[in-house]
Amino acid sequence: MGMNNSMSNSKDSLTNGNLIKGGLIKGGLTNGGLTNDKLRGNCNPRDNPSDQASKTNRVHLCQYQELGECEARRFDVVQDGFTYKVAVIRLGDDVYALGDTCSHANFSLSEGAVDAEDGTIECWKHGSLFSLTTGEALTLPATRPVPVYRVGVTDGEVWLELDG
Repeated sequence: MGMNNSMSNSKDSLTNGNLIKGGLIKGGLTNGGLTNDKLRGNCNPRDNPSDQASKTNRVHLCQYQELGECEARRFDVVQDGFTYKVAVIRLGDDVYALGDTCSHANFSLSEGAVDAEDGTIECWKHGSLFSLTTGEALTLPATRPVPVYRVGVTDGEVWLELDG
């Protein structure tokens, strides 16, 4: 089940001019860690990486080992005066990032249950399911998708890419 930020300690850091607010995850550390680049989200594999870099802003979120298996963790990323509320989920070696606010009502998705088998996250308040890969609302009452963000792991560090 996802983490409730109000029940955890929080730490803030400033990375590349962006303020990151993320709570410490509950539970122990995993023994995972990736040393290669893996990107998830709405990234087109045909895009030229050098073109992607000029269009995006890469923001450090946390260490890979800090993400609990099959749990969601919320990050508030402040960029250009706008706060992106992002739920980051680790399933095995894969990491996903999507908008943390349910499209049906203003509730945090990171507080809901993650289903590794179906690749979904459930809004804890009304039960809507969202795809981790597309952000699509799969069940009612939500009918609109949530944003999906590019996320990667490099040398054991989790990075989020926001369009610039």
